[in-house]
Amino acid sequence: MLSALFASFALLPSLLALAGALALFIYGRTLAAPFRLVATLGALLLFAYAAFGFGSLHERGACAAESLKAELAAARADFEAARRLSAETLKRMAEAESLAALDLERSNELADDLARRPDAACLLDDADARRLREFGQPPRR
Repeated sequence: MLSALFASFALLPSLLALAGALALFIYGRTLAAPFRLVATLGALLLFAYAAFGFGSLHERGACAAESLKAELAAARADFEAARRLSAETLKRMAEAESLAALDLERSNELADDLARRPDAACLLDDADARRLREFGQPPRR
């Protein structure tokens, strides 16, 4: 929680540190020699903190951009896989529908042939058995 708070306000402390470093550089020249050294070191430390803050802010942005790019690539891959699966499903569905239509046609032909037979005692012969075995099979070419 605390790191999220610092992460959201990383720009403000960096700007304040940079302003403090510039102020110490500018006004540090008017101080006595021992204080001038302390002011210069303080300015350098504040400048280093500002540089670190800006760098970490930039790196966080770059990391978020890379994360979004990876997420987008994964979503595109999922979409492409779903599109291929949908095309394959539509192809199989069309094949199943054509096979069902062919089976319906075959069953109607067989029913008509059986209805036209004069003798009800002789129901099925070997040719009829072969025709029954063809149900569910694609047509021979």
